[in-house]
Amino acid sequence: MEAFSFRRMMLFCRLQMVEMYGRNIGRTLRVGAAAVLVICLFSLIFGEEGESVSVAERMMVVCSFVASVAFFSDLVAYRMMVPASPAEKYVSVFVSSLLLSVMFLALSVLVGSAFFTLLSFFNEPSLTLLYFREGFDASGLVGAMFMLPLIIWVLLYSRSASKRRHSKLVFFGQLAGLVCFLLFPTVLRALGIIDRPSARIVTACVSLLLMLIFIVQSYRLFRRLEMDVREND
Repeated sequence: MEAFSFRRMMLFCRLQMVEMYGRNIGRTLRVGAAAVLVICLFSLIFGEEGESVSVAERMMVVCSFVASVAFFSDLVAYRMMVPASPAEKYVSVFVSSLLLSVMFLALSVLVGSAFFTLLSFFNEPSLTLLYFREGFDASGLVGAMFMLPLIIWVLLYSRSASKRRHSKLVFFGQLAGLVCFLLFPTVLRALGIIDRPSARIVTACVSLLLMLIFIVQSYRLFRRLEMDVREND
């Protein structure tokens, strides 16, 4: 089964969403709301004065995408033999992750906004609407979206290295190269070669290029992993 079917991919997404989070929606919402409240409390502890809302927004965005790695873990552990093509399974991880992130951020808007609005009554009453307030920095969304392909690539590459298909030296060498590549615009800015706006643009372009490389490499590793699972079944 090699042909890609959008309908089959969405059915696979629904399967994972229902199995992982849809069996007890009330409990899922309670856990999500509790996670948002914990993040808000942590932002009050670790955020500087006046920066708690911004810290909470960044933490929620990061958590929403990092938690999405659960879809990949569930796929590798339990769903490799589901009748769907490798491309459908692989794409479904990113689609499911995007849907979960949107739902978690929507929940964080409701719960987090209510938390900080109520908190403002102890100082200066005001309505705080997370992600829609003046001064919200959307660059954190781009950084969080970069994390998911990176984490999946690291998991697949480390799994392949453990089976001696790739050298661990090569794996850590690529990670070191990745860090240097990401820091390159910052170095140029520190040397005065480019200004801050240009450095941000170059960093965004580098991040996009690396994200595409991770997605392509991870898909090749995922196909190899699925072949191993089918051979061992």
